Amino acid sequence: MQPGYPGPMPGADPSLPHVLTPEQVCAGKRPPGPRVVVYDADGYYVAPGVAELLAADGYEVTVVTTFAVLSPVSDQTLEGDMLRAHLHRAGVGSLTRPRSPRSSRAPVTAAATAAEWAVAGHDRHGEPWSAGCDGVVLVTQQASDDALYRELAGDPEALAAAGIAAVYRIGDAVAPRLLSEAVFDGHRLAREIDSPDPATPLPYRPRAHRTRLGVSCPRRGGRPAEPTVTSGRGCSRWAVSLKPRTIHRGPRSPPGGRWIRCPR
Repeated sequence: MQPGYPGPMPGADPSLPHVLTPEQVCAGKRPPGPRVVVYDADGYYVAPGVAELLAADGYEVTVVTTFAVLSPVSDQTLEGDMLRAHLHRAGVGSLTRPRSPRSSRAPVTAAATAAEWAVAGHDRHGEPWSAGCDGVVLVTQQASDDALYRELAGDPEALAAAGIAAVYRIGDAVAPRLLSEAVFDGHRLAREIDSPDPATPLPYRPRAHRTRLGVSCPRRGGRPAEPTVTSGRGCSRWAVSLKPRTIHRGPRSPPGGRWIRCPR
């Protein structure tokens, strides 16, 4: 499936010998032939990792991705160029931005012809493409497994007997997400567990940036508590007049005011 196309992919059945999921590959399942297409709608490390693993096992691997480049999320962590160069040296090919051969609900098909299996679609210019293969690995949209949460939450008497006041979902039990986002979910819940509703994140409150005099810098979310002026890296020049207490902004101090350098 492509981002924005939640419909099922025709022919994509992981119970078939030639259709695999990343989990099945890691568990040891292998395609019945040497040519493998890794279809990537994730955009991060899963498809490159699976492709490298299969290439190391001697398979002829091509990554077909819905994005403009292979693993675009890796560019945000400065790994993209190195990752793509590494896959190239490993002999992994790539095809970018394939699109639907039919309707928007069937972006790519895994179909059998008289001679071979193939993954087919249209590119961004509307031209048809086809990649013959003996197996396809689907790195696509996943569904949350919240069976444990529902089992625990469905027995409030057992929870009460165990002294458990509440059960909350985090991470992939809520929706499939990156590992870092799941870690943040748990960290956020732990910090806010004593709030009135821990399941709902509290509004973001930036920490006030204060000067050495203990006065908040108005450019960093704080409010002056006494007559002072802050300036410095990352802050505009602000002045607070002693009489009256009015914030002034500009290169010159107001009458009765003075400049104090912000330590940031």
